[in-house]
Amino acid sequence: MNARVLLSEILPLAAAWLLAPVVPPLWCLLATAGLAAFGALRQRGRVSRAWRLMNGLAVAVTAVGVLMADQPEAARAGVQNMICAAVFLLGAGGRVPLLRELAEQRAGKALPDVPGLAGFLRGYTVVWAVFFALRALVWGMALAYRFDDTLLHRGMMVSLAAMIALSLAGRQIFCLSRRMVRSETRRSTDSSFRFAPPRGSCRSRR
Repeated sequence: MNARVLLSEILPLAAAWLLAPVVPPLWCLLATAGLAAFGALRQRGRVSRAWRLMNGLAVAVTAVGVLMADQPEAARAGVQNMICAAVFLLGAGGRVPLLRELAEQRAGKALPDVPGLAGFLRGYTVVWAVFFALRALVWGMALAYRFDDTLLHRGMMVSLAAMIALSLAGRQIFCLSRRMVRSETRRSTDSSFRFAPPRGSCRSRR
């Protein structure tokens, strides 16, 4: 595993999430930007698209905390989740989807060219974008209808932890989806043979 590069990609975003509840917004922004700058220096400016997306996301969400410091928390969280959704949607495009780049950093090597893997990872990146878009919608509803922020915070933390756990189990999910597709294909093929009319049965009688 290329731990140094992986940490450089995800550490600023992790710091943004962990520091935001306990330090002032400006300090959170400075710490996040400092970690991103340190990571860029360590890699001597040779950073991947995944690094740019993840570190740009970290700086953006902490900047929202500073710029919207006088706004209700639900408003800030809604904008931050919209930014997250936009970044993951952007990461779904390009030659290599964002989740594939992150997975290869975890493995420390390129993933094998397994049939269907590229489409699966691209689709899973879109799922992350939809997930954050839904979170933004929920925060918007909380702002409009004045939901209990404490209960909502807990639900958001649980949902994020669940999505991270599903992402870490991506290989198992991909293998399960392939088995399901093969099973469905085999069932469809067997059914087509089972219901195929006998040869000559459709010929018109003379």
